[in-house]
Amino acid sequence: MIKNEMRPAGPFPGKAGQSTADPEDNQARPEDNQAMQAAKSIPLTIAIPTYNRAEKVAALASSIVAQLGPGDELLVVDDCSPDKTTELLGAMSGVRLERHSANQGMVKNWNSCFQLATNDWVCIIHDDDVVSPNAVSVLRSTYTAVGRPALIAQPWRSSPPPNDYHYHVYAPSPSAVLASALCPSGAVIHRALYEQMGGFDERFMYSADVEYFARLATRYDLVVIASPAVVVYQFHESNYQYETWMKPDFWSQWGEIAQCVFSYAGLDEKAFFHAYKEHMAATLRHIMETAVKRKDKMLLRKYAKICLKNPEYGRRLQLRGLIAATLSR
Repeated sequence: MIKNEMRPAGPFPGKAGQSTADPEDNQARPEDNQAMQAAKSIPLTIAIPTYNRAEKVAALASSIVAQLGPGDELLVVDDCSPDKTTELLGAMSGVRLERHSANQGMVKNWNSCFQLATNDWVCIIHDDDVVSPNAVSVLRSTYTAVGRPALIAQPWRSSPPPNDYHYHVYAPSPSAVLASALCPSGAVIHRALYEQMGGFDERFMYSADVEYFARLATRYDLVVIASPAVVVYQFHESNYQYETWMKPDFWSQWGEIAQCVFSYAGLDEKAFFHAYKEHMAATLRHIMETAVKRKDKMLLRKYAKICLKNPEYGRRLQLRGLIAATLSR
C-alpha cells in the first residue's frame, strides 16, 4: 500500500500552538501502479562522495550496481584518497569513477556530485553506509509518484521501519522547514533545486545538510519516506558526525546553522529564541548521552563545560553538566 500524507515531524521545535498544513492522505490507487511502471523509465544518478574508505566504498558500490536500471549511473567521486580507492573502483564494472587531483573537503565533494551527475535526479549516499536490497526501486517509485522537482529523504532512525511503502509530502512552508532535519545519506534531490537554490553551503564544514535541506524546503516539496528503509546509517567512532563533535568550532557552527533554520521558518523573535534554546539544549543532551554510552570522557568533559557556561539552557541541563564534569575527571 502507498500512503501519502502531510504531517509535522523532525527534531526542530516550532512555535507553541503553531498550526501545520492540513494532512493530505491518499490511499493506493490504480494510477499508483501505473506510476510504478512509468518509474522504470526515469533514470537516477547514485553519487557516492568518498575519502580514504576503499573497502567500504567498494562494498557499497557493489551492492548498488546490482540494482541499477537502464540510464542509471553510479558515480563515485574520490576526494584524492591515498588508499586503494582508485584501484578497487576503477576495475569495477558499472561504476563511473571521478577523482579530484587535490583534496577538496567533504562539503565541496558533495557539491561535486551534483556538478558531475548526468541525470536530473541525484541521490547522495555516504561511503560507509549500507543500502537496502530495494533502495533504488523505492527511490525511483517515490520521485515518479511525486512527479515534480523535490527533496526526498528518510528520517533518522535507530530501528528498522515497517516494510510497507508510504511517504509524507510537505508543501513549502514553515512546517516543512522544521521537518527537514532528515538523514542526508540516501537523500534524492532534483537538479532544478541545485540550479535554483545553489548547493550545500561550503562555509559549514559540519552538518551542512541541515541548513541546505531547510533552505530547499522553503521553495520546494519535502518528501519523507517513512518506510521501507532505503539506507542504514552507520554510526561509529570513525563516523564523520561523531568526529565533528570534538572539533573546536563545531558548537558555534551548529548554533549558526540552527539560526539559519529558524530564520527560514519565519519564526517571530520570541518563538525564535525559544526554539533555538530548546534545540541547542536537545543537542547537548544527545551528545552527552552518546558520550556516556561510549565511555568517551573527553567528549563528555567538553560538553559538560558548554552546559555549565550556558545557564539559559535550563537548570536541569546545568545539573547534568555538573554531574558529567565530575564523572569525566
